[in-house]
Amino acid sequence: MSSINIFNSKDFGPALLIGMLFGLTLKGGGGGGGQTDGWPLPLPQYKLDSCDPTNLFGCRLNPVTGLYAFHAGWDIQAPNGTDLWAIEAGTVTQSGMNGGWGNSITVMTNKGWSFMYAHRPVTDGWPVGTQVQKGEVIGHIGTTGQTQGGHVHLEIRVNGEAMDPANYLPVNADTCTCLPLPPPDTGC
Repeated sequence: MSSINIFNSKDFGPALLIGMLFGLTLKGGGGGGGQTDGWPLPLPQYKLDSCDPTNLFGCRLNPVTGLYAFHAGWDIQAPNGTDLWAIEAGTVTQSGMNGGWGNSITVMTNKGWSFMYAHRPVTDGWPVGTQVQKGEVIGHIGTTGQTQGGHVHLEIRVNGEAMDPANYLPVNADTCTCLPLPPPDTGC
């Protein structure tokens, strides 16, 4: 979904009418999270449990293996079958079984970075090359791969390097349970 700033428009009336007709949102301060702000799951129900450091980007004690290792994304819990929305528009570059990630999908965005959702159900499939729009359902919460329960593992990469999702997604009281987020520990 797009946004326009009707208050900077020369013709306030037509801009408002166009916005109403095409489902555009008003630009303003602070987002409320959710589909239009690039969050992968319905809010307020499915926030990042940022009180639990094993859900965050950086070094952690892996809850499945018990080993201290780098965690290249965020884990966001939700019930199996919950819709996963594309956090940005782009092209599907990978979809299917992917080792410990289980059934994953990777989208290269039109902004030059990619995101991956892991642990989707085996029934979720998207052909490589498919164009997706921000906010479009591109999968569901599942438990394939290395997981202890229903959640999405969300990774963001630039030129193949894992990046902290906090630099790409809204981080506020609407999306996270504990603030501020601690700085990531990358020294493992």
